[in-house]
Amino acid sequence: MRARSWLAILGGVAAGLTVGAGMGIYSRRSRLRKPHFAGAETPGVAAARGRLASWPAMRAMRGLLAGRAARLADAYGRAPGGPRPAPWVELGCGTGQLALALAQKVPGVHVVGIDRPAQVLAQARDAAAAVGLVGAVTFESSDARALPFPDDSVDMLVSACSLHHWADPAAALNEIARVLRPGAVFLICDLRRDMGPLPWLALWLAGRAIVPRELRGIGEPLGSRNAAYTAGEAARLAQGSALCGWRVTAGIAWLTIEGQHWP
Repeated sequence: MRARSWLAILGGVAAGLTVGAGMGIYSRRSRLRKPHFAGAETPGVAAARGRLASWPAMRAMRGLLAGRAARLADAYGRAPGGPRPAPWVELGCGTGQLALALAQKVPGVHVVGIDRPAQVLAQARDAAAAVGLVGAVTFESSDARALPFPDDSVDMLVSACSLHHWADPAAALNEIARVLRPGAVFLICDLRRDMGPLPWLALWLAGRAIVPRELRGIGEPLGSRNAAYTAGEAARLAQGSALCGWRVTAGIAWLTIEGQHWP
């Protein structure tokens, strides 16, 4: 038998063993939701999240999400009252990179980033200053269950990979419904726990070889996957809330609760 044939056979065997090993690991994944909050607000973890946010893949994801938010706003049309005087809000803004991307994508809009940890918000304010967006983007500390806005005062709410951290998602969705103006648009995006083997194994591998050690120390990124919801669970959360006009979409590894709020 020729050497090329042997190489092909050995390559096939190696591929089969790799797939088999991967599926064996995947078969042991957690099926039940496991809330994940431990260590999420420590200074070391906050700094690690800041470094992770600068990676090219994360920048690409933010660009896609900012573009989707802008397209949703255009597709649904503006809320009554002419030009947008009301702010856009990013809930769970972390180090502020998505809030900055939204302000860059839609010039003239005022974006307010909301999160709790002081050290994370300090990083966000530094990032806004570095790109000359102080004033266009501001950051405030608040809980998802008590947003610092009057009733009917927000034009767009975006949240990325934050839903699974909310201690009381039903209360948070009701609070979002309270602050959205009639006709306002919302886009809540998160991981989906029932993702398939390829994205699950990618997260498993990232947790062993790629993400900063501070995040590995709190079980990330699989900890976030384990705390995430399935599309059906997300639909039940939205259905039990005061949020109107919602729909749930599901991708290979993510889901969204999105729509236009007409109470």
